[in-house]
Amino acid sequence: MAVDFSVLNAASLTEFGESYTYTPDGGPSSTITAILESGDDLELENPGVQHSLWIRLSDFTSVPADGGQVRISGDDYKIVEVRKDGNGGVYLDLHLLRS
Repeated sequence: MAVDFSVLNAASLTEFGESYTYTPDGGPSSTITAILESGDDLELENPGVQHSLWIRLSDFTSVPADGGQVRISGDDYKIVEVRKDGNGGVYLDLHLLRS
């Protein structure tokens, strides 16, 4: 039996997703629904990355790119890496922008 990842991805975002503000590099801001992953493991694997957001590709007209920004709990984070998961989703690795 094949897994329908579009259904699984939608259910995951409905159950675990939260709203964040996404601003592409040079573009207008919009609200996205994503699943936040945080923890020490991210920092160990990719120094400087404090958070990763999982998003569904079908929610975007184009794949988000490095350089865009996401606001989480009042702090701005820069997208430093975009990783496709091969099943219709993308991880956005984020680095805190210090002012």
